[in-house]
Amino acid sequence: MTRETEKDRMSWFKHDPAKFNLDTSGLSNQAVGIYIKLINLYWINQQKLPPLKETWVRQLGVFSESEHSDLEQLLTELDLKVEDGYYIPDLDRQLNKIRGYSADQSVRASNRHKKEREEKVEPEGTYSPNAQDF
Repeated sequence: MTRETEKDRMSWFKHDPAKFNLDTSGLSNQAVGIYIKLINLYWINQQKLPPLKETWVRQLGVFSESEHSDLEQLLTELDLKVEDGYYIPDLDRQLNKIRGYSADQSVRASNRHKKEREEKVEPEGTYSPNAQDF
């Protein structure tokens, strides 16, 4: 899969194959597939799953009893459930880093734009070739 643009930072995330294999060892292929869909949904929604569990379970395509069982096993074994929701720490760290970088870039761009505007201001009484003489 390719990224649409270089500036679209939310279209991909780092994947650590060794950690992924460690996290998913002993899980069924069905559970691994559910986990892949879960981390994709989590990333797309920027560190959160829809508020109603039924909504994101449906979005994951978890319908059968065995799929529900595998999902609950994932949430428990990978320690993704906390009091106020579900979290995937590796993706949280990546997303927070990207947000910090984006904020820094915005400040730099704003400062650069402000500086460029200040440099373009001409002192009063100077001739500008674009000015119309009447």
